[in-house]
Amino acid sequence: MIPVAYSHFSVLGPVKRNLCLCLALLMTVCATAQGQHRPVGSSKHLADYDNELRGADRRVDTDALVQKLNDLGVTTYYWLIWHARTDWDDLKLFLPKAAKAHIAVWVYLVPPTEGPPNGYAASEPFGMDYPRWGEEIARLSLQHTNLTGWVIDDFYGNHQLFTPAYIRDMQGRAKRINPGLVFLPLMYFGEINRQFVENYREVIDGVVVAYPNDREEINDARAILNGPGSFHIPFMLMTAATTSEFRLRHGDPASAERMAEWLGMCLQAWRDGQCDGVVTYCLEKQPQSEVFPLARKLFREYGRNGQTSR
Repeated sequence: MIPVAYSHFSVLGPVKRNLCLCLALLMTVCATAQGQHRPVGSSKHLADYDNELRGADRRVDTDALVQKLNDLGVTTYYWLIWHARTDWDDLKLFLPKAAKAHIAVWVYLVPPTEGPPNGYAASEPFGMDYPRWGEEIARLSLQHTNLTGWVIDDFYGNHQLFTPAYIRDMQGRAKRINPGLVFLPLMYFGEINRQFVENYREVIDGVVVAYPNDREEINDARAILNGPGSFHIPFMLMTAATTSEFRLRHGDPASAERMAEWLGMCLQAWRDGQCDGVVTYCLEKQPQSEVFPLARKLFREYGRNGQTSR
Protein backbone atom coordinates (compact mmCIF):
# COMPACT_ATOMS: atom_id res chain seq x y z
CA MET A 1 0.00 0.00 0.00
CA ILE A 2 1.22 3.52 -0.78
CA PRO A 3 2.05 5.33 2.50
CA VAL A 4 0.02 8.46 3.21
CA ALA A 5 1.65 11.35 5.08
CA TYR A 6 -1.25 12.14 7.38
CA SER A 7 0.84 14.55 9.45
CA HIS A 8 0.92 16.96 6.53
CA PHE A 9 -2.84 17.11 6.00
CA SER A 10 -3.53 19.63 8.73
CA VAL A 11 -1.84 22.41 6.74
CA LEU A 12 -3.86 21.73 3.59
CA GLY A 13 -7.25 23.08 2.67
CA PRO A 14 -10.18 20.67 2.40
CA VAL A 15 -9.96 20.48 -1.40
CA LYS A 16 -6.24 19.73 -1.43
CA ARG A 17 -6.68 17.26 1.41
CA ASN A 18 -9.38 15.36 -0.48
CA LEU A 19 -7.31 15.46 -3.66
CA CYS A 20 -4.33 13.93 -1.86
CA LEU A 21 -6.49 11.19 -0.41
CA CYS A 22 -7.96 10.40 -3.81
CA LEU A 23 -4.53 10.25 -5.43
CA ALA A 24 -3.21 7.96 -2.69
CA LEU A 25 -6.24 5.70 -3.05
CA LEU A 26 -5.85 5.60 -6.83
CA MET A 27 -2.19 4.64 -6.57
CA THR A 28 -3.05 1.89 -4.10
CA VAL A 29 -5.81 0.49 -6.31
CA CYS A 30 -3.51 0.51 -9.34
CA ALA A 31 -0.79 -1.33 -7.44
CA THR A 32 -3.27 -3.92 -6.20
CA ALA A 33 -4.78 -4.40 -9.64
CA GLN A 34 -1.34 -5.11 -11.04
CA GLY A 35 -0.72 -7.69 -8.32
CA GLN A 36 2.55 -6.10 -7.24
CA HIS A 37 4.38 -7.86 -4.41
CA ARG A 38 7.06 -6.56 -2.11
CA PRO A 39 10.35 -8.47 -2.11
CA VAL A 40 10.08 -11.56 0.09
CA GLY A 41 13.08 -12.18 2.27
CA SER A 42 16.54 -11.47 1.03
CA SER A 43 17.79 -12.12 -2.51
CA LYS A 44 19.48 -15.17 -0.97
CA HIS A 45 16.57 -17.04 0.62
CA LEU A 46 18.21 -20.37 1.45
CA ALA A 47 16.27 -21.97 4.27
CA ASP A 48 15.59 -24.98 6.44
CA TYR A 49 12.36 -26.07 8.13
CA ASP A 50 11.59 -27.98 11.33
CA ASN A 51 13.46 -30.99 12.75
CA GLU A 52 14.68 -28.75 15.54
CA LEU A 53 17.13 -30.02 18.14
CA ARG A 54 15.64 -30.54 21.62
CA GLY A 55 16.93 -31.32 25.06
CA ALA A 56 15.77 -34.01 27.49
CA ASP A 57 13.15 -31.56 28.79
CA ARG A 58 11.62 -31.33 25.28
CA ARG A 59 12.51 -27.64 25.05
CA VAL A 60 14.26 -26.51 21.88
CA ASP A 61 18.04 -26.40 22.27
CA THR A 62 18.26 -22.93 20.74
CA ASP A 63 22.04 -22.67 20.99
CA ALA A 64 22.61 -25.98 19.24
CA LEU A 65 20.03 -25.16 16.58
CA VAL A 66 21.62 -21.80 15.74
CA GLN A 67 25.03 -23.47 15.56
CA LYS A 68 23.72 -26.12 13.15
CA LEU A 69 21.95 -23.60 10.92
CA ASN A 70 25.04 -21.42 10.82
CA ASP A 71 27.13 -24.45 9.88
CA LEU A 72 24.59 -25.38 7.20
CA GLY A 73 24.94 -21.99 5.54
CA VAL A 74 21.25 -21.04 5.37
CA THR A 75 19.89 -17.52 5.68
CA THR A 76 16.41 -18.37 7.02
CA TYR A 77 14.78 -20.88 9.35
CA TYR A 78 11.08 -21.81 9.33
CA TRP A 79 10.09 -22.28 12.98
CA LEU A 80 7.27 -24.82 13.30
CA ILE A 81 4.97 -24.25 16.29
CA TRP A 82 3.38 -27.63 16.92
CA HIS A 83 5.58 -30.13 18.73
CA ALA A 84 5.30 -28.70 22.25
CA ARG A 85 3.21 -26.11 24.05
CA THR A 86 6.45 -24.25 24.80
CA ASP A 87 7.34 -23.66 21.13
CA TRP A 88 6.08 -20.06 21.16
CA ASP A 89 8.11 -19.33 24.28
CA ASP A 90 11.18 -21.03 22.83
CA LEU A 91 10.82 -18.94 19.67
CA LYS A 92 11.28 -15.81 21.78
CA LEU A 93 14.54 -17.26 23.12
CA PHE A 94 15.69 -18.31 19.66
CA LEU A 95 15.09 -15.03 17.83
CA PRO A 96 17.88 -12.91 19.39
CA LYS A 97 20.37 -15.75 19.01
CA ALA A 98 19.39 -16.22 15.37
CA ALA A 99 19.75 -12.48 14.81
CA LYS A 100 23.34 -12.57 16.04
CA ALA A 101 24.00 -15.29 13.44
CA HIS A 102 22.25 -13.20 10.74
CA ILE A 103 19.47 -15.78 10.36
CA ALA A 104 15.96 -14.62 9.48
CA VAL A 105 13.01 -16.53 10.95
CA TRP A 106 9.57 -17.38 9.58
CA VAL A 107 6.89 -18.78 11.90
CA TYR A 108 5.19 -21.91 10.56
CA LEU A 109 1.69 -22.93 11.71
CA VAL A 110 -0.47 -26.00 11.17
CA PRO A 111 -3.97 -25.67 9.64
CA PRO A 112 -7.22 -27.14 10.99
CA THR A 113 -6.69 -30.42 9.09
CA GLU A 114 -3.55 -30.97 11.17
CA GLY A 115 -5.22 -29.71 14.36
CA PRO A 116 -7.99 -30.60 16.82
CA PRO A 117 -10.71 -31.33 14.20
CA ASN A 118 -8.65 -34.39 13.18
CA GLY A 119 -7.39 -35.30 16.63
CA TYR A 120 -4.02 -33.53 16.46
CA ALA A 121 -2.63 -30.76 18.60
CA ALA A 122 -3.00 -27.16 17.44
CA SER A 123 -0.26 -24.60 17.16
CA GLU A 124 -0.29 -23.00 20.60
CA PRO A 125 -1.04 -20.70 22.34
CA PHE A 126 -3.51 -19.19 19.84
CA GLY A 127 -4.80 -22.40 18.31
CA MET A 128 -6.83 -21.98 15.14
CA ASP A 129 -7.33 -18.24 15.58
CA TYR A 130 -5.15 -17.34 12.60
CA PRO A 131 -5.97 -13.61 12.56
CA ARG A 132 -4.81 -13.49 16.20
CA TRP A 133 -1.66 -15.37 15.20
CA GLY A 134 -1.01 -12.73 12.55
CA GLU A 135 -1.32 -9.95 15.10
CA GLU A 136 0.88 -11.65 17.69
CA ILE A 137 3.57 -12.59 15.18
CA ALA A 138 3.53 -9.00 13.90
CA ARG A 139 3.95 -7.63 17.44
CA LEU A 140 6.84 -10.01 18.08
CA SER A 141 8.43 -9.00 14.78
CA LEU A 142 8.60 -5.40 15.98
CA GLN A 143 10.72 -6.58 18.91
CA HIS A 144 12.85 -8.93 16.79
CA THR A 145 13.38 -7.57 13.29
CA ASN A 146 14.78 -10.87 11.98
CA LEU A 147 11.25 -12.30 12.31
CA THR A 148 10.12 -11.40 8.81
CA GLY A 149 7.39 -13.83 7.73
CA TRP A 150 4.95 -16.59 8.50
CA VAL A 151 3.52 -19.64 6.73
CA ILE A 152 0.42 -21.83 7.14
CA ASP A 153 0.82 -25.47 6.14
CA ASP A 154 -1.47 -27.35 3.71
CA PHE A 155 -3.18 -24.09 2.85
CA TYR A 156 -5.32 -25.11 -0.11
CA GLY A 157 -6.55 -28.26 1.61
CA ASN A 158 -8.15 -25.84 4.07
CA HIS A 159 -9.39 -23.27 1.56
CA GLN A 160 -12.97 -23.51 2.81
CA LEU A 161 -11.73 -21.60 5.86
CA PHE A 162 -8.88 -19.75 4.17
CA THR A 163 -10.99 -17.90 1.64
CA PRO A 164 -9.60 -14.79 -0.05
CA ALA A 165 -11.82 -12.65 2.20
CA TYR A 166 -10.55 -14.43 5.33
CA ILE A 167 -6.91 -14.00 4.27
CA ARG A 168 -7.47 -10.35 3.36
CA ASP A 169 -8.80 -9.67 6.87
CA MET A 170 -6.05 -11.76 8.50
CA GLN A 171 -3.36 -9.95 6.53
CA GLY A 172 -4.90 -6.56 7.27
CA ARG A 173 -4.79 -7.18 11.01
CA ALA A 174 -1.12 -8.25 10.88
CA LYS A 175 0.01 -5.50 8.53
CA ARG A 176 -1.63 -2.77 10.57
CA ILE A 177 0.97 -3.69 13.19
CA ASN A 178 3.90 -4.43 10.85
CA PRO A 179 3.33 -3.72 7.15
CA GLY A 180 6.62 -5.42 6.30
CA LEU A 181 5.66 -8.83 7.70
CA VAL A 182 5.04 -11.27 4.84
CA PHE A 183 2.58 -14.18 4.71
CA LEU A 184 2.95 -17.19 2.41
CA PRO A 185 0.74 -20.28 2.15
CA LEU A 186 2.29 -23.73 1.78
CA MET A 187 1.02 -25.24 -1.47
CA TYR A 188 1.70 -28.36 -3.54
CA PHE A 189 2.54 -28.27 -7.23
CA GLY A 190 -0.79 -29.76 -8.30
CA GLU A 191 -2.58 -26.87 -6.56
CA ILE A 192 -0.74 -24.13 -8.46
CA ASN A 193 -3.08 -23.04 -11.22
CA ARG A 194 -4.52 -19.88 -12.76
CA GLN A 195 -7.63 -20.02 -10.59
CA PHE A 196 -5.57 -20.01 -7.39
CA VAL A 197 -3.52 -17.07 -8.70
CA GLU A 198 -6.62 -15.13 -9.68
CA ASN A 199 -8.27 -15.71 -6.30
CA TYR A 200 -5.33 -15.14 -3.98
CA ARG A 201 -2.61 -13.06 -5.64
CA GLU A 202 -3.86 -9.82 -4.07
CA VAL A 203 -3.97 -11.18 -0.50
CA ILE A 204 -0.70 -13.16 -0.19
CA ASP A 205 2.95 -12.12 -0.36
CA GLY A 206 4.22 -15.25 -2.10
CA VAL A 207 3.95 -19.05 -1.93
CA VAL A 208 6.02 -21.93 -0.61
CA VAL A 209 5.51 -24.87 -3.00
CA ALA A 210 6.46 -28.36 -1.89
CA TYR A 211 8.12 -31.36 -3.47
CA PRO A 212 8.94 -30.76 -7.14
CA ASN A 213 9.35 -33.84 -9.30
CA ASP A 214 11.58 -32.20 -11.90
CA ARG A 215 12.69 -28.90 -13.43
CA GLU A 216 9.76 -28.86 -15.83
CA GLU A 217 7.33 -28.77 -12.90
CA ILE A 218 9.29 -25.89 -11.35
CA ASN A 219 9.35 -23.94 -14.59
CA ASP A 220 5.61 -24.48 -15.17
CA ALA A 221 4.78 -23.21 -11.69
CA ARG A 222 6.98 -20.16 -12.23
CA ALA A 223 5.11 -19.35 -15.43
CA ILE A 224 1.73 -19.58 -13.68
CA LEU A 225 2.89 -17.40 -10.78
CA ASN A 226 4.18 -14.69 -13.10
CA GLY A 227 1.65 -12.64 -15.02
CA PRO A 228 2.65 -11.39 -18.48
CA GLY A 229 4.22 -8.14 -17.31
CA SER A 230 1.53 -7.54 -14.70
CA PHE A 231 2.40 -9.43 -11.51
CA HIS A 232 5.01 -11.63 -9.88
CA ILE A 233 4.20 -13.91 -6.95
CA PRO A 234 7.42 -14.84 -5.11
CA PHE A 235 7.91 -18.59 -5.10
CA MET A 236 9.92 -20.65 -2.58
CA LEU A 237 10.73 -24.29 -3.36
CA MET A 238 10.48 -26.85 -0.56
CA THR A 239 12.30 -30.16 -1.06
CA ALA A 240 12.17 -33.23 1.17
CA ALA A 241 15.34 -33.82 3.16
CA THR A 242 14.29 -36.59 5.48
CA THR A 243 14.06 -40.26 4.50
CA SER A 244 10.37 -40.91 5.19
CA GLU A 245 9.07 -37.83 3.39
CA PHE A 246 11.41 -38.25 0.43
CA ARG A 247 10.32 -41.87 0.00
CA LEU A 248 6.65 -40.82 0.19
CA ARG A 249 7.11 -38.15 -2.50
CA HIS A 250 9.70 -39.69 -4.80
CA GLY A 251 9.99 -43.39 -3.97
CA ASP A 252 13.11 -45.44 -3.33
CA PRO A 253 15.98 -45.19 -3.05
CA ALA A 254 15.48 -42.53 -0.38
CA SER A 255 19.22 -42.18 0.07
CA ALA A 256 21.19 -39.18 1.25
CA GLU A 257 22.72 -38.90 -2.21
CA ARG A 258 19.32 -38.79 -3.92
CA MET A 259 17.97 -36.20 -1.47
CA ALA A 260 21.07 -34.11 -2.18
CA GLU A 261 20.45 -34.51 -5.92
CA TRP A 262 16.94 -33.06 -5.49
CA LEU A 263 18.27 -30.20 -3.37
CA GLY A 264 20.85 -29.49 -6.06
CA MET A 265 18.10 -29.38 -8.69
CA CYS A 266 16.15 -26.86 -6.61
CA LEU A 267 19.19 -24.71 -5.94
CA GLN A 268 20.06 -24.68 -9.63
CA ALA A 269 16.51 -23.54 -10.39
CA TRP A 270 17.03 -20.72 -7.86
CA ARG A 271 20.36 -19.82 -9.45
CA ASP A 272 18.64 -19.72 -12.85
CA GLY A 273 15.95 -17.36 -11.53
CA GLN A 274 13.13 -19.92 -11.73
CA CYS A 275 12.26 -19.54 -8.05
CA ASP A 276 12.96 -17.01 -5.29
CA GLY A 277 14.30 -19.34 -2.63
CA VAL A 278 14.82 -22.94 -1.52
CA VAL A 279 13.92 -24.58 1.79
CA THR A 280 14.74 -28.10 2.98
CA TYR A 281 11.95 -30.02 4.67
CA CYS A 282 13.00 -31.54 7.99
CA LEU A 283 16.70 -31.82 7.26
CA GLU A 284 18.26 -34.23 9.72
CA LYS A 285 20.60 -32.34 12.06
CA GLN A 286 21.84 -35.09 14.33
CA PRO A 287 25.60 -35.84 14.31
CA GLN A 288 25.07 -39.17 12.51
CA SER A 289 23.08 -37.61 9.66
CA GLU A 290 24.31 -38.65 6.22
CA VAL A 291 22.39 -35.99 4.34
CA PHE A 292 23.42 -32.96 6.44
CA PRO A 293 27.03 -32.73 5.16
CA LEU A 294 25.80 -33.09 1.57
CA ALA A 295 23.20 -30.36 2.06
CA ARG A 296 25.79 -28.14 3.75
CA LYS A 297 28.13 -28.48 0.78
CA LEU A 298 25.34 -27.52 -1.64
CA PHE A 299 23.99 -24.61 0.42
CA ARG A 300 27.45 -23.17 0.85
CA GLU A 301 28.37 -23.58 -2.81
CA TYR A 302 25.19 -21.98 -4.14
CA GLY A 303 25.08 -19.38 -1.39
CA ARG A 304 28.59 -18.28 -2.22
CA ASN A 305 27.95 -17.98 -5.95
CA GLY A 306 24.40 -16.62 -5.81
CA GLN A 307 21.97 -16.29 -8.70
CA THR A 308 22.82 -15.72 -12.33
CA SER A 309 19.42 -14.18 -13.13
CA ARG A 310 16.26 -12.94 -11.44
